[in-house]
Amino acid sequence: MAADYYRKAADQGYVVAQVNLGVLSNGAGVPRDDKLAADLYRKAALQGSPEGQRNLAYMYEGGLGVAQYQDLAIYWYRKAAEQGFGPAQASLGIFYLEGRGVPKDDKAAFEWLNKAAVQDVAFAQTSVGYLYLMGQGVKQDDALALDLFKKAAAFGDTVGQRNLGLMYYHGRGIAQSNSLAAEWMKKAADNNDDVAQKMLDEMAGTGIISGT
Repeated sequence: MAADYYRKAADQGYVVAQVNLGVLSNGAGVPRDDKLAADLYRKAALQGSPEGQRNLAYMYEGGLGVAQYQDLAIYWYRKAAEQGFGPAQASLGIFYLEGRGVPKDDKAAFEWLNKAAVQDVAFAQTSVGYLYLMGQGVKQDDALALDLFKKAAAFGDTVGQRNLGLMYYHGRGIAQSNSLAAEWMKKAADNNDDVAQKMLDEMAGTGIISGT
């Protein structure tokens, strides 16, 4: 059994095994044990594993297996982000964007999110696309926003799909197309995006598209 192998290797201090066993202990293959997962992530984090650091930060952010502690979440996200780990860079960028535990700083948010976006972290691509769309922390640019929404949507990011649909609907950065707007809204709605479904219902209600 994979868990037994990882457990033996983790006990011997192997970082990858500690991280993998932590993931399994989060409910992916063995009974869920958040405290064990957090302990394993901590061991990996202290050995310098960026994935372990990011996962430990996530546990502190959500209070999973540990007391919720925002400052420690930021600390470990930053540790992993400074090693170039895309998912951690994206999470740190969101903290700056929302001003959670750090001063709100749109430029810092853009810088960290963009580092993650170029590594194909889909939700970072959506976030950077939004910043370009709004001119928030960076010069406004519809074309770059559109390109990032397309990339995120292709990776299956629900908000990226919805935003791409909105770009087609409003004709921002691209020729207006109700059919393509509906196509991407439908993909987002199929991923349980209520906002996209509401938009589809409104389009159908006004006769822009046929009923969904």
